[in-house]
Amino acid sequence: MSKIDIIAAILFLVIGIWQIFITIVYVKSLKKNANKSTSPFAPIAMWSSIVVGVTLTVLGISAFL
Repeated sequence: MSKIDIIAAILFLVIGIWQIFITIVYVKSLKKNANKSTSPFAPIAMWSSIVVGVTLTVLGISAFL
């Protein structure tokens, strides 16, 4: 495994974990502050964010295997 592969795997892991963390913070914020003016696309944004975060995390882990 080259240095570039290791760097890419670490970046995928860090960005994936960060994405999942930010999504959780956003969900908690919406539960607390949501009202009628909240975008109807917010649930789609949350799910796509989770999918991207999990995908990047799995990709980062699989790069080490």
